[in-house]
Amino acid sequence: MDGKEENSRSKVRLKLKPGIKAGLRLLNRHGILMSPSTGTVLVLNLSQEGLCFWSSLRLPVHRLYMVEVRMKLSGKNIRLQGNVVWRKRTDNVFEYGMHFEPPLLIKSIITRLLNEELLAQQPQQRKIHQLYRSLNARSTFVK
Repeated sequence: MDGKEENSRSKVRLKLKPGIKAGLRLLNRHGILMSPSTGTVLVLNLSQEGLCFWSSLRLPVHRLYMVEVRMKLSGKNIRLQGNVVWRKRTDNVFEYGMHFEPPLLIKSIITRLLNEELLAQQPQQRKIHQLYRSLNARSTFVK
């Protein structure tokens, strides 16, 4: 299980520029902390369903282990838990794919934070987002 899974993703991932440092902890499959130590990773991209990160640590790619990532996105602290589903070695670091299944409320929070982060990265897009929101609001009343 050391290679990337080649399945199509249903959610768009936002590439985080220049990457966000996050704390990482290893948990057992029940979500119980396995070690008090925290590693630092660089989060490369994020979606509602998962994220990709770099680490110098060699983490297990197995359903018996979970990871918890704590990071700040758009000024808000978030904590995400999930399984490492693939690992790829690149020079002196490992690139990982993490999949999480947060409750519906957490997914909507992630969506809002991703939108805020996208607008912060590309402020010229704000007018386009506002236009689509207003068009979408009007179309719900047309039905």
